[in-house]
Amino acid sequence: MRAGTTGRIVALAAALAVAMTAWAGPAAAKTVKPCKVLKASEISDAFDGAAVSAPVPGLKTAVTASCDFDVDAGAAIPAGTVSVSIMSVGAKPAYDGMKKMEGFTTVPGVKNGIYQDVTGALSVLDGDKLVTVQGVFLTDSLPIESVDVLDQLIPLSKIATKRV
Repeated sequence: MRAGTTGRIVALAAALAVAMTAWAGPAAAKTVKPCKVLKASEISDAFDGAAVSAPVPGLKTAVTASCDFDVDAGAAIPAGTVSVSIMSVGAKPAYDGMKKMEGFTTVPGVKNGIYQDVTGALSVLDGDKLVTVQGVFLTDSLPIESVDVLDQLIPLSKIATKRV
């Protein structure tokens, strides 16, 4: 091979390496697995010892990933589901937008925490990630109503944000 050809190949390889690094951008960042940020035993503790299923991976996109845990009924709370969702792209704009929407309230004692009681979702902005811990617990008699589990979600959100 001639020196000129070798130089062009090296330059092309260097340009491709730079382009691939730039293209990988957010994907190259550490991926957080939502099924790893909470343990079934921690959820059980938050729900007065109720039995909790093993984590079940949920929806995963380029922007967010989720995980679900089924929680058996306890003495004061019906059976339901705790979901963990981690948004790794666009977290700050999403958080800022939710703060402006009706129905979201700040949560005392949870830095950057906002709660929407209609959905039972507690979202916490943690750096460049939005961590949401949601509890969906519905009464089993008519009229079917949502049971507020914010008190149980607060300690879970604190654990989850430490592991993100």
